[in-house]
Order: sequence, then C-alpha cells, then structure tokens
Amino acid sequence: MFRYRALEARRQEWIRENARLEKVDRMSGGQFETLVEALLLREGFRKVHRVGGSGDGGVDVVGISPGGQPFVVQCKRWSKSVGAPEIRDLLGALHAHPGHRGVLVTTARFTVPAVKCAAGTDLVLIDRDQLATWLAGSFTLAPAPDLTGWQRLRRRTAPPPAEGELGLGGVLGD
Repeated sequence: MFRYRALEARRQEWIRENARLEKVDRMSGGQFETLVEALLLREGFRKVHRVGGSGDGGVDVVGISPGGQPFVVQCKRWSKSVGAPEIRDLLGALHAHPGHRGVLVTTARFTVPAVKCAAGTDLVLIDRDQLATWLAGSFTLAPAPDLTGWQRLRRRTAPPPAEGELGLGGVLGD
C-alpha cells in the first residue's frame, strides 16, 4: 500500500508540474497522451488506458465515463491546426469501437472545415483554449443535459481550484 501511495504521489506531482500549456507544448506525444489519461481519471472515468503508438488504429486512450459510456480519445499535440482529415480519421476509427464516443484533444486549434465535419456527430472537440480550462479543473468532460451526446464541455458546478492548485487530487486512482 505504501508503494502504491508513493507512486500515486509522484504521478500527481508530475501532473501538477506539467498541467500548463507552456509545459504541454514541450511534451512528447506519449507524454501528452499520459496527461490526457490522467485528466480522464481525475474526472472519475474508469478502465482508462493508453493505446497510442504505431498501430493504434487512430485511438490513443480508451475508457468508460462515470455514467458507463465507453469512449475513445485521439490526442494531437500539434502546433498546426487540426483539419477535417483528422476528424474523418477519428470517425473511421470509431467504426472499430461500436457504441463509443469519440473525443479529439489538441494543443492547437481546429480549422473551420474540421468543425463543420464534426457537426452533427457525437464527437467532442477540445481545442487549446478548452484544454487550458480542462487542465485548470474549470471544465469537465460530461454529457451536457441539453444536448444529445458530448458536443461540448460543461462547466463544473464546483468553484475552480485555488491559485496554484489544479484540482488533480486522486487523478490516477482506479
């Protein structure tokens, strides 16, 4: 138990140190996937694990939301905008994961054609600005009650964390 707690503390510290866009911009793709995995765990998602790497089929992270909805996440740690081809790739990858929701998280922006391509689907698009608020704990991935599917991030009902604290407690707990 002590070893688990020590490992947990080290992981949480790593997240606290890296949960700022300036640091995220310097991460490798794998490190960014690990950060997204940790954010999902912080949200209460379960069975979350990284799939990313060559041969990942366009899916970097998979898991199950607190409400029981399975999901797949594609992570793009890019400086250039994410376009419609990447949206189509994720939509194609979802065919191998029936019943899953798709999430595309990027450190950049989405092009207008990408947003149009995702319109009318259940894809969640998280751009640089939304990522910053997610890192800060001000938003959560959750179905919005007034929308079908996960089309946007919903503001948490709890106040944002105090200055210097990102609300990442219990991030990597199962």
